[in-house]
Amino acid sequence: MLSDYTASDKKTVHGSIIPLARLHPEEGNEDIFFEIERVLPLVLEQAAADNDIAYCGLMQDIKTLHKLGISYEESWGVTDESFPDYQALAKKLLEKLEGKVPGLLKNEPYFKDVFY
Repeated sequence: MLSDYTASDKKTVHGSIIPLARLHPEEGNEDIFFEIERVLPLVLEQAAADNDIAYCGLMQDIKTLHKLGISYEESWGVTDESFPDYQALAKKLLEKLEGKVPGLLKNEPYFKDVFY
């Protein structure tokens, strides 16, 4: 889904089903960050329970990127000039997830037993 936000033109990105960032995300008014923050503790249950440092760092990075995303999406909108920065934000989020989630999954009981 995140690759939708790195598309080469603004029209394609805004044609996506769920916004990258909203000012007040909640059930029924979700954004990508809201969904990630909702799902990660379920998938990474052991890391969340243990307050794993990599998990906590990832969640903090997500919150920081979300604040930046809100400024693009809600405060003044995604303009042609800001669009490259908006794309870069989606790429940063994807990089954070790709960099941390696989390692965290290795320590989760289910994934450890089934895949490792």
